[in-house]
Amino acid sequence: MWKDSHSGEVPVKAGDVGDSLYVVLSGELEASVESPKGRILLKEMHPGDVFGEMAFVTQQRRTADVTARTYAQLLKINTMNSAACATSLPISPQLAPQHLTQRLRECHKAADILT
Repeated sequence: MWKDSHSGEVPVKAGDVGDSLYVVLSGELEASVESPKGRILLKEMHPGDVFGEMAFVTQQRRTADVTARTYAQLLKINTMNSAACATSLPISPQLAPQHLTQRLRECHKAADILT
């Protein structure tokens, strides 16, 4: 499923149910969280990047907001269309554990910034 996001739009909000993941096809987005120190930028995303995969895999709620910095086109993958999209993902099934491990490291680093 394709999703268009205009500049300033928030396609993913912290607290949302993690029932899908996204592949950035075009544009730029950023992931951020609110903290006692103010809003903290966690990651900038560009074409080819994937986000939302941790909540999708664990079926947990989102932990960050994702905001479009520019007009962006996204490929939204959920359980209904995941099998059909598997061959087009920039992450092979064999590399998925490595990718998720790297994302966990990034999350731990971001958590250190928040405290």
